Amino acid sequence: MIQRNLFRGFIFFICFLFYNQVLAQRKNDAVHLKNGSIIRGKLVESVDSTTVSIQSGNNLWVFEKSEIEIVQKEFISMNPKMVRSNKYETDFMASLHGVGSRFYLGLSISQGMYLHTDKLLAAVGVGFEYYEWGVFPLVADVRYYPFSRKKTPFIGFRSGYSFSFEPKYEEWGTLYKRKGGSTYDISFGIRNNFRERSAVLLSVGFKHQYLEQVRQNNITLHELYVTQYNYNHISFNFGIIF
Repeated sequence: MIQRNLFRGFIFFICFLFYNQVLAQRKNDAVHLKNGSIIRGKLVESVDSTTVSIQSGNNLWVFEKSEIEIVQKEFISMNPKMVRSNKYETDFMASLHGVGSRFYLGLSISQGMYLHTDKLLAAVGVGFEYYEWGVFPLVADVRYYPFSRKKTPFIGFRSGYSFSFEPKYEEWGTLYKRKGGSTYDISFGIRNNFRERSAVLLSVGFKHQYLEQVRQNNITLHELYVTQYNYNHISFNFGIIF
């Protein structure tokens, strides 16, 4: 019951952060030129069909269409330091999680994009972890960065399903079916940017993984019993963003 309430509370918190960030955004026109320059402002009606005009502050810019790579809408924060245009991000994570003297290792890679702001990242990830048997987690990953600076704390949430790497095996006339199960984790950490698009992540959190093993008679396929595994661990995570 406590885990379920914690899960629901965290989902509500993430939705609240996302709603707050969307309210803080406004749309902006952006003209991307072939020479690499970007002019942001508001498109105005041009005098002819061969040019594009954009009002940027007190300046009116007029460009020939042959000079333009693309014209698009952007979401821009009220803080001009937080402008991003469809920025994607890939990260590789290594995780050590466990309780007492027993620890498990997990590896994952995820691809995500910022949702209209540089503070909220949504991603999809896959990985490999080993418990009593190996599993492949497929998860949705959400991270919130409260500050736009080189070093910033963050809060992260991952949830999904882990598929069994060893679905079944036979031993002494008994068939063992190893099934995957739901997984989620909550983490708090620090992000340190060392290049424009690269960073290191360090975090600690709580991780839950459910797995199940079914024993059957190999001849009658009658279920003998089911073993349920509920792993609730403290996790230590290290990641590289590139």
